[in-house]
Amino acid sequence: MRHRVLLILWLVTDLLGFLKSYMLAYFIKVGWIFSTDLPLKQFLIAVMIAAVPWLLALATTRTFSLTRSQGTVRNLIYIIYACVMGAAFVTLAHYFLFGTLFSRLLLIEAAAISMVATFIWHIIFEWILRISLNKNPASFPTLIVGLTRESRALIKTLKEKKSPLCPVGIIVPEGTSEKEIEGVPMLGKLPKLEEALQKMGITHVIQAS
Repeated sequence: MRHRVLLILWLVTDLLGFLKSYMLAYFIKVGWIFSTDLPLKQFLIAVMIAAVPWLLALATTRTFSLTRSQGTVRNLIYIIYACVMGAAFVTLAHYFLFGTLFSRLLLIEAAAISMVATFIWHIIFEWILRISLNKNPASFPTLIVGLTRESRALIKTLKEKKSPLCPVGIIVPEGTSEKEIEGVPMLGKLPKLEEALQKMGITHVIQAS
């Protein structure tokens, strides 16, 4: 439930950010007045209509995946792609609704502002997600199966980076004398797997042996 609320909040704040980016570009272009050549009301209607397909374009790149790292170059490219599409949607919406085109400079400024604003906001929201999803009880309790050098490093990385995939237990098929790794308890051998899945509400299993 928590992750669904966060996802809805993310979508809504992205839509608001898109609208605010275009409003800022509008006032930068025409000054802090209401232009009669490009009425703000008409401009905002076009932007609000275009915001929906812009968000869909962004969603098709899986940018809203709760486990994705938002600060990567790859993610920036996806955001740039969506914002270019958003600018095209605004232009088309304004033309078909009101039969006019507006300044290309305004369009470029709005697209650039929306790119920067969206990228920065996604990085900030990623940390909000990681903190919120890791609060007890974890939204995505993860079971690690196997105890190797790689699985130890994985558990440490997941804990340090506050990954949405929160390790809550370790199953070691061959058994071990260790009680925990990085605060994650050992649950026993492979026969304990089904019991752990049921009792701990496991959503993800990572095979690391």
